[in-house]
Amino acid sequence: MHGMDHAMDCQLQHSGLYASRAGARVGEQTEHLWALLKPFSKLVRYMSVHRWFDGINLALQSITRKRLAAFGALLRQRINNCGKKLENCKQVLTEVRAEAAQHGVRDLDAAERELAPSDSVPQKLSAGARYVESLLKLGGHDGLYNSKAALTLALPGSTGVQVHSNVADPAKRAKLAAEKDRAASAAGVGVADDDWSPGMPEYQAGAAELRTFKLRQLERQIEERVFKRKVLMHNQEQAESGKISVKAGKRIASERSTIQGLLAVRASWDAFPEACADGSAFDDAAVEQACSGEFPWASNGIGNGSPAAREHFARRYRTAKARVERYDKEAGYLQDETIRAANWAEEQAAAVSSRLAALRELQPGPGTAAAGQICVLERQLKLLALLAADIAALRHAMA
Repeated sequence: MHGMDHAMDCQLQHSGLYASRAGARVGEQTEHLWALLKPFSKLVRYMSVHRWFDGINLALQSITRKRLAAFGALLRQRINNCGKKLENCKQVLTEVRAEAAQHGVRDLDAAERELAPSDSVPQKLSAGARYVESLLKLGGHDGLYNSKAALTLALPGSTGVQVHSNVADPAKRAKLAAEKDRAASAAGVGVADDDWSPGMPEYQAGAAELRTFKLRQLERQIEERVFKRKVLMHNQEQAESGKISVKAGKRIASERSTIQGLLAVRASWDAFPEACADGSAFDDAAVEQACSGEFPWASNGIGNGSPAAREHFARRYRTAKARVERYDKEAGYLQDETIRAANWAEEQAAAVSSRLAALRELQPGPGTAAAGQICVLERQLKLLALLAADIAALRHAMA
């Protein structure tokens, strides 16, 4: 049962609940039967051998009678529960398709095929763009270093002290300088050559590529956070109240704050290399619009949705589809089990009837062993008749 704590992607790949023909049977019926005899262990341990066998046989007969009497109701309950779960899973699958279409993901099967591990590798920057990125890192560090005293005023408390400590650390600048040298070598800039500057065409091309890359990266992060927040809101609605609901509410508020921060960073990169003009791109109205799934960079119905939307809904679609298939197979297994139980009851009833007829021909007297066997067989035949009637009624309802 610990497998239920694993991520859904892991369960779909490894769990017996979703593997073909795996997990359809318990496979430990003998162990379960002996476990039911545990209360008798303290009694039979002091019995003689003959009384031990008699006591165990009587206990097993009692368990068999109870199981036969309850088997029809148990099977009916399992079939009803499976049918309800199957309908719920189909409803979830329909809701996922409708919600995905609202976010521009109209081909969920194609989106599911994109979930291969190789597709998760992000696009890499060119050597020139990486060189410009390293120049910006080093320049930003130097700018903060020159204003490190003012940082403690602008950022009071532990935040200003932490930033001051980072920019004043010479090892960090040396690391950024070494990174810049490696990027320059990869971009073909020699040791004796001057670094690229904003006025050079190479710098402008690398900066434009870096800007586009960062914008796409931030947009995907924002969408992933928005979809994660929607899942948390759905879980909170199901929890209704209690500690789980309160915890989910805190996480929802935290995700909203993170989304607002990412929108602010995106606004800065959108205006790059200029400064962001105003805060309208990440104010409360912009955050609410993004949290509702209305992104300003959306494709407006073109294509099959954004990458983050395709990945989010493809995972939900794969999970919902797997659950529908799983309960559909279980319904088939239960139907086969019903037929098997009906055939078994018929065969057992025929065997008991034959044995009962043979004993009655002997005309045993009262108190004899044969008379006792006839009494036991009559009770067993009655139980089998009740079981056959329950299964027949169940098969009629399933037809």
